[in-house]
Amino acid sequence: GPLASAGYGFIEVIACGAAAFFVSRLTTLPARLDSARELVAIILGGALPLALIGAALAAFWHVADGGTTGAQTFRIWALSNVLGTLLVAPMMIAWSQMRAKRSGGMPMPVFVAGAVAAVLFLAVMWLLFDRPVEKRIFGSAGPTLTYIPIVFMALVGLLWGARGSTVVAFIGALIAMVNTAQGEGPFAGVAGFT
Repeated sequence: GPLASAGYGFIEVIACGAAAFFVSRLTTLPARLDSARELVAIILGGALPLALIGAALAAFWHVADGGTTGAQTFRIWALSNVLGTLLVAPMMIAWSQMRAKRSGGMPMPVFVAGAVAAVLFLAVMWLLFDRPVEKRIFGSAGPTLTYIPIVFMALVGLLWGARGSTVVAFIGALIAMVNTAQGEGPFAGVAGFT
């Protein structure tokens, strides 16, 4: 109902505020993700507290609202928040400092090479993850081929920098997560999700 939904939204606001407070104590803001200290601050000061505080409050709220699966609510909330934060935070940080310019961007050959690498990365991710495990083209070699996209992602990072690589990595992660949740791809069989 509306009251329960408002409570969950309020919990997310509280947890995000706590995580932002912890990150601001561990590193100078605005973060740029150009040092190991900032990365550790995002993970230990942001993602983990956000997940744990939010999960504890959500489990309490779920039980207070008449639910009976507080432990399951805690586990799902914590896992989804930590993964969501680790996927979205780098992209937000990389793009937060962007200022639109009329000129002075990357040269066209660099842009085209990055676009080719991005398309190859996403195509390989789709090829690896958008197949039922039992019908995978690669048979038992499938899990070992999951390292191939890393080569293309490295090229995207070198050519397009942090902003371009975060967007492409985010799209690739969505491909992997959605297909794994559907029981497809190399991780579904390994983790026993099928």
